[in-house]
Amino acid sequence: MRWWPLPALLVCLAVGYLAGSWKADRSAGRSRRADSAQARGERTEPAIPEPVAAPSDPAPSPAPHDDLALAVPDAADPPEESEYGNLVVDFTGFDGPGSVRVESVDLDGTLDFIEEGVDEDGNSWIQLAPGEVTVRWESHGAMRRFAARARIAAGRVTRLAAADQRHVPLPEPAHLAVLEVRVKGPDGQCLTDAAVHLAGEVLEGQRWISVSTDGEGRARFRVRGGSYLVQAGEREETISLEAGERRTLDLLHEGSGMVVVDPALEGMYALRPRDGGSAPMDGAYFEGGAVRFLFVPPGSYDLCYRFQCREYFGREPDARPDDRVLATLEARAGRADRIPHHPEPGFLEVEIGASKDAASRRWQMRIVSERDGADAVFDALRIDGEWLRGRTSSLEKGCYKVEILADGETVLNRHVVIGYGPTELTTHLGR
Repeated sequence: MRWWPLPALLVCLAVGYLAGSWKADRSAGRSRRADSAQARGERTEPAIPEPVAAPSDPAPSPAPHDDLALAVPDAADPPEESEYGNLVVDFTGFDGPGSVRVESVDLDGTLDFIEEGVDEDGNSWIQLAPGEVTVRWESHGAMRRFAARARIAAGRVTRLAAADQRHVPLPEPAHLAVLEVRVKGPDGQCLTDAAVHLAGEVLEGQRWISVSTDGEGRARFRVRGGSYLVQAGEREETISLEAGERRTLDLLHEGSGMVVVDPALEGMYALRPRDGGSAPMDGAYFEGGAVRFLFVPPGSYDLCYRFQCREYFGREPDARPDDRVLATLEARAGRADRIPHHPEPGFLEVEIGASKDAASRRWQMRIVSERDGADAVFDALRIDGEWLRGRTSSLEKGCYKVEILADGETVLNRHVVIGYGPTELTTHLGR
């Protein structure tokens, strides 16, 4: 019979329709389940993002200046196992770094910079990736700028001397102002080693700079344009600077006095107000030349002196010289006073408590220098009841070990500092 193809065709169409409807329902069901899962806060697999183009390589860093001096790794230092090297910038003999900046290429090939401080020994230690770096540093007040190259090797130390004469100062940026401050004393003479402070928006992130005047009484600053407060001693001035401007400012201290001690000796000097109304003005540790108190308010003062022995370390001495008043003076505005200092030689006075039978023994005193080990024996110990008293002849200033001997046997050890004039040692045997 010829009618069978029609029913067969109808059957095929029906099967295809049902299959398509079931597949569409499953797709719709998956979509609805996903929407429902997101609504319930359940985790679903994230969509895979479209691929993005890889970032372009960083721009190559500028090559260091070929005309700058080059520091290389120190062959005398044993290498270490490290992927980094060390750069040591030594500021010995340099007039104080204002900042240290190292520009280097990091391990990932990008240009980076590091700013590092200076330790108490005057060195700046910086750990860097191998390669060649550019090092920049400045003097106090940012007045002189220098640059050099340094080659860094893994596990090695590269040393760079900031005071090396091969490093020529860089030209000053035209957009910065230069201020030169001349500090003058009451007699109109320029003062050296006078601290000058500058406050304001000096450089980016820096609000003040302090600089000491040089041998010609000048302190120089390189700063951005703006308004600044300049201060030295009791004198203060406000000044405005334009970018690129060059200005000189004189600070004359006609409202204060000045005290000069000459010749100054090893030790500490201080001006102490006699009325106690203001704090004492302490000098520094000196070993010769003259000590100066630059900005002294008018009034009455005691000029005091204290000997300090640099050789004495590790223990407190049993006796030291007392503070001495060298002079009493009246400081006046606009006047410089010069005080001579010619102290008497140093010597030791002892007073030692002993037993009742002290008179039956032979007493001696041995003085041993801690500087060179030289010793001297003094027999001039007299018996005064139950006390031993004596005085040495002149001694060089310094630190000494004092031994008291009875019939040649050491019975007492003490440590003293001998300065100028008398040093008194009072003690008892057995203490």
